Amino acid sequence: MTILEAIKAAIYALAGAAFASAFYSLVIIPMERNDARRGYVAEARATAAEAKADKMERERKADQIVIDAYQVQLKNARAAEAEKVQQHETEIADYEAKLRAAGRSCLVDDADRDWLLKP
Repeated sequence: MTILEAIKAAIYALAGAAFASAFYSLVIIPMERNDARRGYVAEARATAAEAKADKMERERKADQIVIDAYQVQLKNARAAEAEKVQQHETEIADYEAKLRAAGRSCLVDDADRDWLLKP
């Protein structure tokens, strides 16, 4: 092998290396970057969807706690109202029993009372 052939071989090798380097930097690296971006976007979307689902679950649990508290309050209010009505009915019955024991009676019924209270 002569020096001229060696220089030619070195030039061909350098040209091949330059072509391979250019191909790698112009084609392969952008493809890898695009794939990485696509993967990152998919991962970011999945993470965002998961965070949104977690937030909705936390809000649902908080809403259920509030609903349960209001149901307890409503139950207590209804029980108190029922107790007041029962106490009122007992007072009326006691008053009517007192009137009967005294030999008096109240002949006014609900229709008479409504007529008297009409404006």
